[in-house]
Amino acid sequence: MAKNRMADLRDRLEGKLLHVKNPFNQPALTAVMDGAAKLRPNKSKNEARIRERDREAVKRGELGAPVAHAPGLIDGRLNRNKILMGVPISNEDGNGLSEKDYEYIRDAGFDFVICWAGGEFRETALDKCLKNGIAVISRDPSLPDGEGSGDAPLDFSGYKKHPAQVGDPGWDEPHASKFKTINAYEQAYRAALPGQFLFNNLFPDGTMKGLLGADSYKEYVDRWADTVQSDYISLDHYPFYQTGLLNRIGFQLALNTYDCVADACRRTGRDFWIYTQTQGNWFSHIYLLVTYEQVRWQVYAVLCYGARSIIQVGYTPVWGKDAYAMTDRSGTLTEQYLYAKRINAAVQKLSPVLFPYRSLGVLPAQATKENPDFAAAVKQQRISSARQGFAGIPEVLRVRSESTALVGYFANETGAKALMLVNCRDLFDHEASQQICLDLNGSFRVRAYRDGELFLDETKSIVRLTVASGDGVFVTLDR
Repeated sequence: MAKNRMADLRDRLEGKLLHVKNPFNQPALTAVMDGAAKLRPNKSKNEARIRERDREAVKRGELGAPVAHAPGLIDGRLNRNKILMGVPISNEDGNGLSEKDYEYIRDAGFDFVICWAGGEFRETALDKCLKNGIAVISRDPSLPDGEGSGDAPLDFSGYKKHPAQVGDPGWDEPHASKFKTINAYEQAYRAALPGQFLFNNLFPDGTMKGLLGADSYKEYVDRWADTVQSDYISLDHYPFYQTGLLNRIGFQLALNTYDCVADACRRTGRDFWIYTQTQGNWFSHIYLLVTYEQVRWQVYAVLCYGARSIIQVGYTPVWGKDAYAMTDRSGTLTEQYLYAKRINAAVQKLSPVLFPYRSLGVLPAQATKENPDFAAAVKQQRISSARQGFAGIPEVLRVRSESTALVGYFANETGAKALMLVNCRDLFDHEASQQICLDLNGSFRVRAYRDGELFLDETKSIVRLTVASGDGVFVTLDR
């Protein structure tokens, strides 16, 4: 019953938003969200103090060393042999990016940018990204219309390949009725432009059936996987809201989104791509300004489900006059840049270890006490994993935790297994660490990685690990 009430609330809210002329800057909606946030605010412990400390560090230029990583751009193509980190850029306010901005993007460990603007901004972005070794996905103005023109073949002859451009945006959040058209365009694009990448992006769960063109989110994703012959599935999902009620819905929708896409990717042998939430105060204040722990949790959660490319939204603020991203509306770096850079550094270090493993499935740990914000999400995940026929791996008897934790299971080409452990105890408390215990089926050489660095290498049958708030620990198992 509670689930039905939550779904009904979500659908009624979205239905109203469809009739709002400009939902990103809607005064009435902003007032409602601000009022709800006052009644039940989603504020993290000591958040104001921590933000002020981090803002001051950014102002002093204390950004840390550049993030070392394998290049995302190799010979004019996107390097798909690593965990990729991306970021969108735009000129929503008509502002350009400086030479220094592209250096900041490079130094933060981003492999590629998605350029959401054309004209001079796009041309400059291509040149500056090439100089800094950053790949670019940006729509070439010569691309033919997506619908084609009757039976005439699509004409890509005017395409001018820039050495930084690895691909072009295609469809964003398409209706299922468009999937056959998209597939035809995809195949024509790849035939005409070998090596280039057409970037299509799906809706997340929580979208109304009328927009999906399917009776459920799983059906929507599976129809895409069975119709469009690409080697990845991408979508965007932003789980942190201004109010507690919406956040519980958000976590449930988040895990179902991750689960449906991960399942389709495993079934069809594709890569999982996803946009995550780094900016805040956008969409008429519906979305929360996220903390570092919340940025970190999203990244490790999607890695737990097998993500291969993570796009943090965004370097420049979008979707509302109060949006606050890695830069603010004046173009000044914010603490969000620092948070993105920190998690990028960890993922880039982990990438060589994690990349050879592919996702087998996800199960919640056996928690002594569940985080109530995740209760519905955890129950939903258990049901879905059972439906998929996934019950874990023989090497692991059970995973125990103090509070809610996600456990992603992986295998490499040799059959060796690994796990990603993600702490979901309390994403509004930076001190909410917890112990997670692995009971193994015999003795294994256990190697555990935190922040991308090896911190445990021992032969054990029982492994006890302390995982920080919103953090993820990757564990490999070898005989």
